[in-house]
Amino acid sequence: MRPDRLRTLALLVGAVVVAFFLLQLEDKRLFSQSRANLRFTRSTSIGAAIEDYPKTRPPAYPMLLRAADRAGLPKHHFNLVCFAALLVLTHGFARKYLRNVSPAVPIASLVACGAFYTNIHQVVSETLFVLVAFAIMTVVAAQRSRPRLPATLGLGVLAALGGLTRYFGLVWTCALTGVYVLLVAGGRSLKSALVHGLLFTSVVVACVSPWLLYVKQETGWYTGARRTVVRNLPPKLQHWNDQVDFVSNVTFAIKVTAIDLLSPVRFAYHDVMDGSLTTGEAVAFGAAGALAAGALWIAIRAGVFLVPKGERSPRDVLTRPAVLPLVFGASYVVTLVLVWSFSNNDPLYTRFVYPSYVFLLLSFVSLYSATKDKTSARWATAPCIVLFVAYLGLNAHRWIHMVS
Repeated sequence: MRPDRLRTLALLVGAVVVAFFLLQLEDKRLFSQSRANLRFTRSTSIGAAIEDYPKTRPPAYPMLLRAADRAGLPKHHFNLVCFAALLVLTHGFARKYLRNVSPAVPIASLVACGAFYTNIHQVVSETLFVLVAFAIMTVVAAQRSRPRLPATLGLGVLAALGGLTRYFGLVWTCALTGVYVLLVAGGRSLKSALVHGLLFTSVVVACVSPWLLYVKQETGWYTGARRTVVRNLPPKLQHWNDQVDFVSNVTFAIKVTAIDLLSPVRFAYHDVMDGSLTTGEAVAFGAAGALAAGALWIAIRAGVFLVPKGERSPRDVLTRPAVLPLVFGASYVVTLVLVWSFSNNDPLYTRFVYPSYVFLLLSFVSLYSATKDKTSARWATAPCIVLFVAYLGLNAHRWIHMVS
């Protein structure tokens, strides 16, 4: 085996082993949705499983979980396999498009992120959803210069899988992928955009409509319930109904992300969101914000955001591989806030926000890569390096705090 391939294999295997070890440190309690997914795998037939499954949740995740269980994979390791596949895709993306940065950097940023494990150990769909979204981004990056019908067909299947993994995917993965299909194909001709757009739409509709129509027939609603009414919550949770407006959701999205990525002691569960920041968190967030602002200022001065004259069209800018993680991460958070502001979901907390973290962390690595590419001065990348080391240190401290 070639030395570079051997190093890649060693890096990925080592990352998965570390992830497996850290996953064992998590609290083993399961939420109600995890228990519902596990019951799906134990049903005697797929028909009985679908009939008993809550129609407010789409079927892709429990069906794949059931298939993996039948194939001999322990149910509680299914999300770890999804995470391992995500690490493989991240390595491939970084190696191909961020060539002046070792793939070990984005891999380490994901493996060190404790918020992944607090969600991965729950038997819920978000980890599969992240994998599907990252696969979509990878395909978009690969075909940005030459759209191909097989790739568009694959994007349609992936977008539909996202919608059948989480209903939120019908709004985010399907819409965002559709925009990229039109952007990439439209760079050739209007006819190309129409052909690719029609193929993509046909595949998505063909995949998701049977389930939506079935749920509509069973419940009267395409997603299993009316999503805009005020819920009848237990007395101790009544305050949740006052925390789903736009301002609260924006505040929670920022607070969840900051706590999950940089808190030295905890994750953004519901009870954490109801409370105030600790002194340590306030100091960590302030220092991280200052370093991020410094890194951004240096990047602007170095000309990182200056686009060559011939590449300033929306298609050229939005399909650049280095920009894709930021577009996917930012659009996820914006769409999440908007959808939550007009629906009756729980207040935002770690489970709902953490799918954006892989894209936000990769965006940070992309900024470091672009700054490094634009200037040879070592001090220029110092804020990025210090922030990355601090991020690793804070997450390590959190692990130590959890097990002590």
